[in-house]
Amino acid sequence: MNEAPATSSTGSLQERVQSLKLPPQVRVPPRPRGYLRWLLILLLVGGAGGGYVWWKNHQANAGASVTVSAPQPTEMKKIAEAKDVVLEAGGYIVPAQKVQVSPKVGGQVEWLYKNLEEGTFVPKDTVIATLEKTEFEFDLRRAQAAADLAKARYEELKNGSRQEEIQQALAAIKETEETINEARDELTRFRNSGTATAQELVRADVRVRSLVQKLEQLKLNHVMLVIGPRTERIQAAWAEYQQALAERDKAQYRLDNTQVRSPISGVILEKKAEVGNTVRPEAFSNGLSASLCDMADLHNLEAEIDISERDIQRIYKGQKCRIRTEAYKDKEYDGYVSRLMPIASRSKASVTVKIKILIPENDVSLRPEMRARVQFMSMDSEQAPQGNDASTDQPSAPAATTAPAPTAPDRPTP
Repeated sequence: MNEAPATSSTGSLQERVQSLKLPPQVRVPPRPRGYLRWLLILLLVGGAGGGYVWWKNHQANAGASVTVSAPQPTEMKKIAEAKDVVLEAGGYIVPAQKVQVSPKVGGQVEWLYKNLEEGTFVPKDTVIATLEKTEFEFDLRRAQAAADLAKARYEELKNGSRQEEIQQALAAIKETEETINEARDELTRFRNSGTATAQELVRADVRVRSLVQKLEQLKLNHVMLVIGPRTERIQAAWAEYQQALAERDKAQYRLDNTQVRSPISGVILEKKAEVGNTVRPEAFSNGLSASLCDMADLHNLEAEIDISERDIQRIYKGQKCRIRTEAYKDKEYDGYVSRLMPIASRSKASVTVKIKILIPENDVSLRPEMRARVQFMSMDSEQAPQGNDASTDQPSAPAATTAPAPTAPDRPTP
């Protein structure tokens, strides 16, 4: 009873193995053999053929002349320039003089030159804006009237009394003298008559003395009219007249400044006011415009470069430079270090350097805030001739030099 289960389990295992075998009608294709061997044979044959061709060409060119190419002038110049550069750094182009055009008086804008469009070139002293002038005209008229009044007072004191006034004073003196004589005669009659009361005598005596005092006063006034006013009064009148003239000139100056003129010849960079706006040069934070526009001369530009503190010892004032921009990489401008800023940047650990760019007269391609690359030249390169001046004095190098090929020695004949 124990042998039957073992036989059945063996039979089931054989049946499972037989089920895994492929049927006899299915044939597996044969695996290709030997293709690697043929591939190696072809590579060896091709390499041998290439080596043979190269050997034949080498033998054919053995008797030809040997040609040695000399470096081209442009390549030589690049190599020389690379040796002359002590430092290269990047920065931005900035105007050397940026002007904020602002009126000297406040008022409403009535007119703008070409609407102050950005990019417009404006010559120096050109009227670029006009402000409302009514209030300033009133101030000028009032100041002119005050100046005329002060002038008249000064002229009156300066010229002194007229001749008619002096004659009038003399006539008053004579009239007073006659009145005094009459009063004295009356007093004498009262004393000689013996009928006059004491009160009448006193009254007649007082009248005589009063007329005598009046005569003295009239004589002094006549002297003053002949001499003229005091010098101090004339000087005070002159000072008042000059003060009035200054007020008038100030009013005229303010009226003239309602026409805003361009302080430089340059290009408008940014417009800051429109027609109808109220412009106040003293206002910066109350919502009013303080200026009309920003201007700069685009032929007076600089490159602003931040040089690291560890490299600043290579830079000095007057050092020659070459400048290229990211926008026009094929253009190169000459320049020199115009100034080194006296204060370093703590956050950047650098010193700002300004490079003056020498721009040709007809070149208008540079713009403020363009990126630029600056090469600082060595002192030796500044002393050596550069550019066309150096190439014209020296002959150009030949493009190629041909040397004869070496010849094999003659073999002795057997």
